[in-house]
Amino acid sequence: MQILSFLIMTIILVLSQFTGFAVQAQSDIPSACHVIPTKYANLESSWLWRDADTVIFSVSTGNGKNGLFPNPIIWYQYHPSTDQLEELKGDPYREISKVVPALNNLMDIQTDTEGSYRNVAISSTGDRFVYPLMGQNSGSYWYLDSKTGIKIDLGISARIIDIPLKTFWATTSQRFVVQGERSPTGYVPTKIFKIEGQKVSIQILTDLPPFSTYGEGFRLSNIKVMGISPDGQYLLIQPETMDNISWLYNLNTMQLSTINFMMLGEKVIWKDDNHFLALNDVGAIQYDIQKQSTQILIPSYQSKYLGVWSPDGRFLIGQYSPETGIVGRKNLICKVQ
Repeated sequence: MQILSFLIMTIILVLSQFTGFAVQAQSDIPSACHVIPTKYANLESSWLWRDADTVIFSVSTGNGKNGLFPNPIIWYQYHPSTDQLEELKGDPYREISKVVPALNNLMDIQTDTEGSYRNVAISSTGDRFVYPLMGQNSGSYWYLDSKTGIKIDLGISARIIDIPLKTFWATTSQRFVVQGERSPTGYVPTKIFKIEGQKVSIQILTDLPPFSTYGEGFRLSNIKVMGISPDGQYLLIQPETMDNISWLYNLNTMQLSTINFMMLGEKVIWKDDNHFLALNDVGAIQYDIQKQSTQILIPSYQSKYLGVWSPDGRFLIGQYSPETGIVGRKNLICKVQ
């Protein structure tokens, strides 16, 4: 009987990897979500929102590059408002003219390790960019405002090992934040930039109070920016070694206040200067800064779904990953009320 059970599970696993066969089982998928019918279920790339109703991603069988079975990869473009799923011929981020036409005339933009331009950060207004530009001997990240023509060297190394950075844009001000991560070759500190005419001011987050008074080990590895308010006044920060709290930092007064929950995922979405959308251990929520109150939007949306908000916060896309591995894995789209 044990041998028979093993053979059945092996057949199911192989079918799921080669044909996209999905195992139907009871799950705790929220009622606000439904499955995106991709051929394979394993998320290969990250979710890349081109606009508020277009997300680009790739899926695979999940076998890995050096596995026993082949690992075909399929790229999709999905429009959640109409539930329209389109299979693409390949990675659309491999041609800079398709990603950022405004940068098409720059010859030395550095791709990531996969030859893609996914490392180019684009503001929600579509006219400001942060991108890696290579010189003869080295390279660095640059800022470009296509409306004003302002172009600034940000002084951040563009070595392959440091790509990609995370960029957070203040939509109604000229502030933006560039955040790096530790690597074997060094550390890229979180920098706050403010453009004023043809001038740029630069601040390193950990040099500002009260972070400047913290120990070096804490400052270098435990401060994760989750977003900047539209007016550029507030930063949302997740201290990665602290449970059940997050921080709201006022860049104008340099005051730090505590929010009594941990933010999950990679970033939050601001609805306005007083409200933001986030994931926490309760679900998908909206937080009111002035009232210090939480509204639960999707109660049972759990952190294991790896959710990413659409730019306007109307949708949440993620992946349901049961403990059984890739069998039963599903890509989900959720509509936020």
